[in-house]
This record gives sequence, C-alpha cells and structure tokens, in this order.
Amino acid sequence: MSRPKIGEVMVELGAFGPSAVARVLMEQAQGQPGRFGEIAARLGLVDAATIGRAVAKQFGLRLRRGRRAQPPHPARRRAWPAPRAPVPRAPPRRHLLRPRGEDPHASVRRPHRRARAQRGPACVRRRPPAAGDRLPRRP
Repeated sequence: MSRPKIGEVMVELGAFGPSAVARVLMEQAQGQPGRFGEIAARLGLVDAATIGRAVAKQFGLRLRRGRRAQPPHPARRRAWPAPRAPVPRAPPRRHLLRPRGEDPHASVRRPHRRARAQRGPACVRRRPPAAGDRLPRRP
C-alpha cells in the first residue's frame, strides 16, 4: 500500500504550491536536518495545524479538532458536589498506642510479669500511721 508524499498532500490541501515543495526539497538536498514538515515550518511556509491535517490525510486518519477548555457555567458549578475533606492516612495516635482485641505483645509481657513477681515490689510501702500519729481532720 503506497501513501502519497507529504508534499503532494499539502499541495492538494492548498497549503502551498509546487514551487514551495521544490524549495523544501532543495533545503533537504542541501543537508538541512529534519523532516519535510519541520523544514516547511522553519521556512515559515506552513503552521503546525496544517502539518497535522496533512499527516492525518496522508495516513488516512480522522483528525479531531479540539475545543479550547472553558470554565463550566456557574449553574453547573453549583450542581457539583462540594469537595470532601482529606481522608487521614493513618488512624489517630491514641489508637496506635492502645491494642485492640488480643494483645500482640502478650508473649513479651507474661515473662516480664513473672520476673517482677519473683523480685518483689519495686518500692516498699510505708505502713499506715498509728492511731495517735494521725493528724486531726480539717473542719
């Protein structure tokens, strides 16, 4: 399947005449870097939109014309849902410190409790004061 040359397509579209095609081909022959459309654009013969239309026609593609983006009508903007608050990625810190359900550290805590029970209390409690040592209550 043979495709038409891009210069022929541009002449067919009316972008420029055969003399402009000859000028671009002469530039290519002199060693100018780039493709036909790039050289034609550099010489100011065509713009990028025309090159796009020509390439689409050369390959048999449909070219969709894009519209410029416009802000939506205020009535439509009011119909949109309000922006949501950001969702926290981690639970609050108090939930991280409080184990839920079965304690994952129970296997570590049990031996620690046994050792502590064998050592005895860490501090010695004072004995309660004798009956005569007590201070009178404030009225």
